[in-house]
Amino acid sequence: MVTVAKPDPPAQRASQVQAKLADAITEWFATLGGDWALAFSGGLASTFMAVCAINAGVCPPLVHVPLASPLYQPELPSVHGRTAMVICQDLVDEIAAHHITGTEAAPPLPDVYFPSQVLRRVGLELDRGIVTGVGLESLTTGDLHNVNLGPRSHRLRSCEPFHHSGRLRTIGHARRILRRDLSTGSSTPAAEHNPLAATGGQPPVGSIHELPGLTGRGRACLGSASLASRAMLTEHRVRIGPLYARLEETIRQLWLSDSAASMYYPALAPGVLAAAATLSPSEMGKIDDGLFVNHLPLRAELSRHGIGPVRESPGSFWARLVAARYLLRERRKIVAELSRSSALAERGLIDPAALSAALADGMVLTEYALPILRAVWLDRWLRS
Repeated sequence: MVTVAKPDPPAQRASQVQAKLADAITEWFATLGGDWALAFSGGLASTFMAVCAINAGVCPPLVHVPLASPLYQPELPSVHGRTAMVICQDLVDEIAAHHITGTEAAPPLPDVYFPSQVLRRVGLELDRGIVTGVGLESLTTGDLHNVNLGPRSHRLRSCEPFHHSGRLRTIGHARRILRRDLSTGSSTPAAEHNPLAATGGQPPVGSIHELPGLTGRGRACLGSASLASRAMLTEHRVRIGPLYARLEETIRQLWLSDSAASMYYPALAPGVLAAAATLSPSEMGKIDDGLFVNHLPLRAELSRHGIGPVRESPGSFWARLVAARYLLRERRKIVAELSRSSALAERGLIDPAALSAALADGMVLTEYALPILRAVWLDRWLRS
């Protein structure tokens, strides 16, 4: 029998009750010994981590691995005059060498593989542990349902998440849209979900319109699975509470990752969790000049030190670039592979000809690179 109990936040010392998240991370760094480096993407969480490390009186090497083409590398922010050491690694070559055995505990996903592979390689090359900011943004993610909406909710009408719905007529209209869950989460560009900006946000259980080549049966099965999984996740997250619900996806990725043994994750430290548990929704997110701004504790600490701007490209953007480069290079082999045998096609879930046509169209391939690569890897996993 498996039982699920709502965990209590870690116990706090009296001096910790009002401690800020930055203070908790700084204290964690002060107790960390040994040789280690800090994974640094130049995004919000990793820059915050670098500031806290310096606050603790330690100056770790900052290590950055560009995931996009080495020819395209945005400028990284400087942290008190310190810049990152860049390790050039073309992840496309790593993907090409990646072998799916079929013995994996779960179907391999590029969303998990990209960051774990980069972190593992960095740890091996430097021969030391790697501290990552994975989970920090999840800990400080607010919800538009719970932030201060202003007197009579007047801030809703100008808030960016509603723009996709057209012009809002009244405050009541905005409230109805909010209740329908059409605009939860941050509308600002998501900063890195992991320290090297390989992935961001939730891995897809999938929109039923995301994958070219789905058959009618495939769309129906994916739609049913998506609805069922969302219902189960909603019930599960109510049981475990908001703090651990925000971290659940991070923990899942760590479980699926093969690099966790050499990694340090301060977001999971008891003192850090205790500090995060004291944050109210209004301390994590707010509506500012029509934008829903998230991760306020991280932004406030960087602003206090005069650091910014940081890179705010969502991790999924970089993951899509890597996936697109790989598919463009390997699409002929993949088309030949699908034409010979496809476990998904045998189950009537995809049309190999339609998926091959998507691979042949550069625009479609680039738009749907991640869903296509997920489908290719899932197909290989099923056939192995």
